[in-house]
Amino acid sequence: MSQTPQQQSEQQPERKNRFSISREAHEEYVTEMASTMNKLADKIGAGDRPAPVSTPFCPTTGFAYGGASMTRLMLESVDKGYSDDRWLTFKQLQNHKFESKNFKAQIRKGEHGVKLLRSEDVFFVVDKEGKWEFLDDAKAKDLRKQGVEVQHKTLFYPYVVFNASQLENFPPKENPAPALSAEERNAAIDKFVACLGVKQEHGHEKASYDGEGDTIKLPDPSKFKSLDDYYSMKLRLAFHATGHNDRERREPDTFEVMRGETFSMLAGARFGLPMPADGGSWPDTFQGGDKWKAMEASADASKMLSLLDQFSRGEEPKAHWFPKKEEWPAMITAQESSPVSEPAAAPRMRM
Repeated sequence: MSQTPQQQSEQQPERKNRFSISREAHEEYVTEMASTMNKLADKIGAGDRPAPVSTPFCPTTGFAYGGASMTRLMLESVDKGYSDDRWLTFKQLQNHKFESKNFKAQIRKGEHGVKLLRSEDVFFVVDKEGKWEFLDDAKAKDLRKQGVEVQHKTLFYPYVVFNASQLENFPPKENPAPALSAEERNAAIDKFVACLGVKQEHGHEKASYDGEGDTIKLPDPSKFKSLDDYYSMKLRLAFHATGHNDRERREPDTFEVMRGETFSMLAGARFGLPMPADGGSWPDTFQGGDKWKAMEASADASKMLSLLDQFSRGEEPKAHWFPKKEEWPAMITAQESSPVSEPAAAPRMRM
């Protein structure tokens, strides 16, 4: 017996629109990243110290992953123990094989990639009957000039990347960047914090950042378990200082703690510093509240890491508020003129 159109419609799954796909992809992404962070917090709390990892990039395009994607891939590298910082899609791998007949690399059987998000800005207007019309950028700008209310949303679409460690017959990385020694790393951090323009005070009972006075307050290094712990805390407080009104102008909110902890995890993974042992704030922050804010927080943390990377390479960081290169020597000299005591028998970090 033939079915009515209504019966056929009831049996067919509902077709998802682009907004539903974007929302589900976004929620899955944040949940997976939160899960990775929780696992790392447990490992670190148990005394498992991951090896340093570099910032991720695509070897076929030279594109460096940034924002939340950088956070996702660096934490995945720490969790899975990947020492390679190269990530690419299946399509990029296939295209490379097509271009070079001698290229035999393939994804190892049983390996699973990491989902990232590609963003798209969409513009539309809604008429009196509730009908939507999607617009290109040019038409959206033109209608806004005419006073028409144009709606705007950022949508996300998932794509999957694989680490070079998950591939067979993939060529080794050429000319890997030499790792900084502990002394070089610590000197770079001292200079970076000095060039932020934030004041520093030692001799305090507890470590904190005073936003009103724009001051990083620290105990003397000798009060920390190791010199590594001292520099880890110094960097975390420097991150909070970047939110000051003279810099990024971040609004104080419940996500600032998560931003700081995310940055500490990234800095630990990048420079071999201790990372937070207490991951108690992750479940509440990620799985309750605004998931969009969670994405922004991870992007803020990775942005700070990029600035630190640029500075450590001798480049002028790409932030409008960062002091110009010609100002650095005087700022560094001012910090060096205020020496503090070193910790007794501070253990050397293994690089």
